[in-house]
Amino acid sequence: MLPKDVFENAVKLLPLISIDLIIHDDTGSVPRILLGKRKNEPARGCWFVPGGRVYKREILDQALARISKTEIGTELIFDQLNFLGVYEHLYDDELATHYVVHAYETNEISIIPQAMFDQHDEFIWMSMEELMSNPEVHQYTKNYFK
Repeated sequence: MLPKDVFENAVKLLPLISIDLIIHDDTGSVPRILLGKRKNEPARGCWFVPGGRVYKREILDQALARISKTEIGTELIFDQLNFLGVYEHLYDDELATHYVVHAYETNEISIIPQAMFDQHDEFIWMSMEELMSNPEVHQYTKNYFK
């Protein structure tokens, strides 16, 4: 890990690469999406899909395993996922944070969020209607479903 001041300088100068996980639960009468309430900037206090940044010299397979284990308590592999595309998340925070996001989805119904609360205060399953109408769901999460 980089010292905080070095990391902040890097964020000011460069985009970050990240992976977002859109996790579907299609087992009930109404399909739902897993969201976590963000504890950290950017998007603190918003509902957001699980995800995280890719570290320098970390290949995507390793990043996916680490991010999914950290975020939802289950290591995922790319064979379990459907690639949705590349998205950009631009934040007007003090660092002008810029993410280049690789978005993947899965309907692995065995995934249940564990007590992985480094990045989130809580987890919730929301229907598409709830997700799209809830003002606390971040617009970047809503963009995955347009």
